Amino acid sequence: MALKQFRPVTPGTRLLVLIDRSGLWKGRPEKSLTRGKVDPAGRNSSGNSASSATSISAAASSALSERWSGSSMIRTGQGSSP
Repeated sequence: MALKQFRPVTPGTRLLVLIDRSGLWKGRPEKSLTRGKVDPAGRNSSGNSASSATSISAAASSALSERWSGSSMIRTGQGSSP
């Protein structure tokens, strides 16, 4: 990979330097150097995540459940009296 420098024919090409990528491999990846996915982990056939609602952590879900259970106790009058 060498650097290509251009002749200053226009002001835009005066300081233009690009990387010559002609020596790089343009085919498919080498099979022996790749590995497949072990677990689909909630992904569809395109490989994208199927649902973001299922990605709530256990700590966040327990905090939400505590918040909701606390508000139901206040509404029913089972909580502490003022």
